[in-house]
Amino acid sequence: MFVLFDALPLQGPEPTDNGAGRPAVDLLNCLRAERPGWRIELLEHSYLPPVRLTPGRLRVRSFTPPLPVGPANREANELYLADWVVAQRPDWVVHAGAFRPDGLLPRYGTSRPRVAAVACDPLLLHSEDDAAGWSAGWLRFLLGTDLVLTESAAVASALRRLGGLRCPVVVSLGTSGPRTVVDAIERADKVPAAPAGKPRVAWVSPLPPSGSGIADYSADVLPHLADRFDIELVTDKVEVRTDLARRFPVVTADEVPARDAARPFDQFLYHVGNSTAHTYMLPLLVRYPGLVVLHDFHLGGLIREGRAERVAHLDLADEADRCGDSQLAGWVRAGWLGNIPLTELAPLNRRVLEAAEAVVVHSGWAWERVRRATAAPVAVVPHVAVDPGVIRRDTERRRLGLPAGEFVVATLGRVGPSKRVPSVVRAAAGLPGPLQARTRVLVVGEADPADAADVRAAADRAGFAGRLDFRGRVPLVDFPRYAVAADVVAQLRYPSRGETSGALLRALAAGAACVTSDSGAMAELPDTVTRKVRSPSLEVADLTAHLRELADRPDLRDRLGAAARRYVLDTHGPRTVAALYAAAISEAARRRTAAGLWVRDVANALAAVPGGPPPGLIDDWARLRALAEQPAHRHHGRQAA
Repeated sequence: MFVLFDALPLQGPEPTDNGAGRPAVDLLNCLRAERPGWRIELLEHSYLPPVRLTPGRLRVRSFTPPLPVGPANREANELYLADWVVAQRPDWVVHAGAFRPDGLLPRYGTSRPRVAAVACDPLLLHSEDDAAGWSAGWLRFLLGTDLVLTESAAVASALRRLGGLRCPVVVSLGTSGPRTVVDAIERADKVPAAPAGKPRVAWVSPLPPSGSGIADYSADVLPHLADRFDIELVTDKVEVRTDLARRFPVVTADEVPARDAARPFDQFLYHVGNSTAHTYMLPLLVRYPGLVVLHDFHLGGLIREGRAERVAHLDLADEADRCGDSQLAGWVRAGWLGNIPLTELAPLNRRVLEAAEAVVVHSGWAWERVRRATAAPVAVVPHVAVDPGVIRRDTERRRLGLPAGEFVVATLGRVGPSKRVPSVVRAAAGLPGPLQARTRVLVVGEADPADAADVRAAADRAGFAGRLDFRGRVPLVDFPRYAVAADVVAQLRYPSRGETSGALLRALAAGAACVTSDSGAMAELPDTVTRKVRSPSLEVADLTAHLRELADRPDLRDRLGAAARRYVLDTHGPRTVAALYAAAISEAARRRTAAGLWVRDVANALAAVPGGPPPGLIDDWARLRALAEQPAHRHHGRQAA
């Protein structure tokens, strides 16, 4: 029997002087006397003073938190500690008192060893709604243990009043207590380890050369998952970019039933967006529920196109009812509201969310809304940004035909009303005379004729027509080059539908100085990474002010671009995103047989870490989690660090 004994109450100058130190020492002595054949080792927390008092000679395993210890990082550190403990492969863990606000308590999931806790202080147990922070965390921890040990009848009585407590309570750690503890431990069944394996994944997504931005997103992430999963690409067209087709099997939606019958998929993963490129997924979602990556919170366009293409039997008023928009549904049935306005006003995402076993979103904005719309676990996985390498502004200006003396303001991506391109034109036209005369607005992206006409009309009214430069659709690889060639990239978005701008992330990754709206996912970017405008009412005035400042201060543009590049490559890099996807896919597949919440909790805890997680943490954590998920064994050849 391998018992890992949490040394938290023994860490300090005089452990016998604190409330949990003496019982911890007594319990260690008694357990060793009762069962000399058990292997007992200490769990020492490296961020606290070392253990000064130990009974006999015991091996110590030292835990180092991955993030600085403090309230902002507590949740992530405690989730990591739980996986670290599981990876040590103990049969039991004894947490011998955690009544220190600076101590960490592991937040175990369903895959864990058996857990015993020593409770000493009745004052912490008078209410489940006790003071927030560490004491409330300790109460939650007690409710998830297999055995509680205490010297106090008052503590035992308080524990038994907690409705969630289902484990035995051993009331004495005195003369007869250790034997009772030993008997309870030996009677307990072992928790089986979750099965290991390489999951087989159906990756359902539009793929290049499709014009969908989500197709490019998939192409950026997939290479970083190829070694972790057996992936097949499910698309509505056989034509797929050559490098992806060489690396992954490609099947159409019609071929999925036969592929799944011959060799079942462990997980279906759907990349869902608000366009006709995703309508083929709707019948598959009904038949094969799975992990849904919700790229857009509003899916009215998808539902409208699915109805038009007859891929699903959809009544738009019924879809509005499903989403709780009964008033809008009633207006449609009464003929007061048309189908197209309905799909612009209502999110119409409930059909997709009802089929989701778990949901991934790309921002806190979307997470807050999706978690209120579904009972499925919801996790934040950042949108991906690929490093384009170092790009020289002077080289790209010459290549793109942009004079060195011009002040260039670029906007990237498909032009539409929510991109606010007319506002960019009006802001540039409002610059002081000499600066305005050398300013060019560069529109890089495809535009429908009506949208292009709106932009040109705005330029005509502002007297700026001669300084407007439409470049149309360009290869994706050119987006970072245009971004760096420009002095400022203005990527506005209003209203937000929960989407994250891939074009913006490409510009930031290239090191461009960017100005964004202060709404939706863009509002979550640090102020050190972009300048923000108050869309819609004050965006023109704010943007004009930012453009004037950035035109006058090239040093500020350079600092802003450098900070943006560092931030995006750390938090949105393909390896970071792929590691979170690997965790999400594995956990979603495992959730079919176990109700673990690891991915959701980890992704959301790391999303709250100031500045994002440090580079490499997610990959290291994923490897630790994989080790923890392997079948348990009794004998360990070396000490864990």
